[in-house]
Order: sequence, then structure tokens, then C-alpha cells
Amino acid sequence: MDRPDSEDQLHVSQSFTRSLADKLGYSSTEWIDSISLEHSQQLIRCLCNTDHTVPITDYCPYKFQCAFNPRYGWDSLDRRNYLRVPIELAVETRLLELASNKPVPGDIKGKPVPGTTFDLSPRGTGLRCPVKLPLNSIIQIDFYSIEKQFTCEGEIVWQRQDNDGSWLTGVSFLSVSPETSATIIALINKQQLRLWGKPTPRRRQLTGIGLDGLYAKYAIATLRNLLRAKNEALLRHSLRVATTAELLGTAMNLSDRQLALLNYAALLHDLGWLELDLSLLNKETLTEEERAQVQSHCIGGANLVRAIPALEVLAPIIHHHHEYYDGSGYPDQLKGKGIPLLSRIICVADSVDAMLHPLFDTKMSLEQVVTILAREAGGRYDPVVAETCIRLIKSNKLMNAV
Repeated sequence: MDRPDSEDQLHVSQSFTRSLADKLGYSSTEWIDSISLEHSQQLIRCLCNTDHTVPITDYCPYKFQCAFNPRYGWDSLDRRNYLRVPIELAVETRLLELASNKPVPGDIKGKPVPGTTFDLSPRGTGLRCPVKLPLNSIIQIDFYSIEKQFTCEGEIVWQRQDNDGSWLTGVSFLSVSPETSATIIALINKQQLRLWGKPTPRRRQLTGIGLDGLYAKYAIATLRNLLRAKNEALLRHSLRVATTAELLGTAMNLSDRQLALLNYAALLHDLGWLELDLSLLNKETLTEEERAQVQSHCIGGANLVRAIPALEVLAPIIHHHHEYYDGSGYPDQLKGKGIPLLSRIICVADSVDAMLHPLFDTKMSLEQVVTILAREAGGRYDPVVAETCIRLIKSNKLMNAV
């Protein structure tokens, strides 16, 4: 009997797989000619059984070699790294530029094409259109939501024809303003609220701070998912900072109301990094432009929560979490008790976690952390918060809790 991986079988399988991928609307299928027989057969099963707008499960043994894999492949939407929800919004698209910078013919340039979305994320959207738009072209999308109209530009990165004859089109946004990003996140949150149903009761019931309602609960869950989708390490950092901050607040005898605000603001303090490149954290020397980008994450994060009415109370806390006690921080160079207390607490909690669990650098010892806290008390850090943190570290309460 011939070996199952004979050259003839391999070529037939590769050819069939590539033909199937082309028929389903995938672009850039040339790479299939170099894959193994086993990978080819697995890919046929995926193409037949999985809609390519849905992430393929992680157990696929060829996920690192497959260009169609939504997480590891290069032929998929950048929005795979962000939370997306199914949502239907009326849109109008306009063709701005064809692939390879070719000009758009005058008779169709700027001509609106009606359609609807079938999903949405902060970095991209899926469209259903009556006509086929050119692959890799640049389009303008005008979204018409119930609350607010907004516009994005994006690149068409995949497309296929649906059973009803309409064209499903994947668009990766090229750039999104902070205001538009906040609008999209608010829409995602509201849609999640509709999809997830009624929540379980909160463990700490509060009044007068706007964080008890259904809307706030799902808003926080949505934003947590966005952090996880951006970077798992970023979410873990945020969770540890929230735990540390709440421990500091408890040791400082804050009220339940303050502790709830502190916990949520600490959890969401780095939301502004959703639109930034995390590699900036690993650069020893930043250009002026890069430094401005890093410092903008405080303002960006505050703007995102400000777009959600139930969480608006958290905005000033997030906005000022990098202000230093001596006035040398950012973005507003506030000083001393002019900085909100909860921001001063998050500043210490954030710094301690960055020293103990750095995303890129070598971690410090507890002794080094204590030395820095003592040295910067009254400088970078509120001396009361710094002293409280030193006490919790020396008693092992902080490390046990985290």
C-alpha cells in the first residue's frame, strides 16, 4: 500500500484546500501550497465546519503555521485582539482608495453604499453589504446608532458571499479617535447588557455613587474583557493593582463607598493602553512623541469611562493616577493633597506591582521595593500611603492578599 503522505496525495489535498479557501472568500491562499498533508486535511475540516469570522479553538495543532488562524495568523482582523459583540447598526460606506494606492474611478468615488453591521469591536467591524467591495481597499464607514452617529476609516481585510447573495465584509479600522473609541465601547457595553441578562446581586450594596446598577456592572465586565483581549498580562496587572489598592484603603480605614470607588478605578486605571502599543513600556529611551503617547493613557482611560454615565465618577481618579505628591507627575502636575486621595493610593499600588511583576523588566525584591517606597515618600508618593504599604509588605499581608 502506498504511503498516505505520498507526493500525489499531498498536491491533490493542497489544491483542493486552496480552491475551497478561494471559494469561501479568503485572500492570500498561496501559502497553502507549502503546508503538510496533515495540515491540509485539518484545514479542510476547519473550512467546512467553522465560519472564519469565529475564532478557531486553541487545540488546533497547526495554529502557529496557519495564516487563517484568528489569533496567530496574519490574514485576519486586528480586532481579534479585542472584545467584539454581535450588533446590527445601519451604515453607509464610501470607497476612498483602492488597493496599492490606486485611485477610485470618478463615477463611484464617494458614492454611498448602504449596509448593516453584524458585529463591532474597538478595532474593527463586520459589514453586510449588497455589493462586493474591493479587497484591501480603504473605505469610510458612517455608523448610525440610536444614540450618536460616528465615522471610521478602515481597510477591507476579508470578504465572502452569504447564502442570500449579500457580501459579508471584515473591516479593520485604520485609526479611531478617543471620542469615537469611547462611543464604540459604550455601544458594546449596552449590547452586552442586552445579551447577558440579569446579574447576580453585588456583594457590597452601595448608594449614591452610581455603581450599583445593572448598567455599571456590565460596563465594568465589558471593560475588563477589553483589557483581557488587549493583553492578558495587562489584565492581571490591573487585578493585582485593584487588590493592592483595596488592601491599602482598608488599612487606611476608608469607607465602603471609597473602597468600592477605589477598587473599580484601580481595576480600570490602565484602560488608556487599549489604544497604545505596550512595547513602549519596554523602551529605555522615549522620543518626545512616544513620551506624550505614554502619558496620554491617563486621559484616554478617563475619557473611556466618562463615556459611560454609570462609571463617570471614576474618571477623575483614573485621570490623576500618575500625579506625584511633589508635583512632578502627569498629566496636570497636581501636588500634595490637590491630588485625589484614591489616585494617590492607586499610584502607590501601581508602582509596587510594576516593581514586583514587571511586564518586561527584571522583578525587584521586597527589600528593594521597601527602600524605594521609603525614599520616595513625600516625593513621588503620599507619605501616609507609602508608609501604610511598607507596613503591609513587612507584615506579609500584601503579598498574601495578592
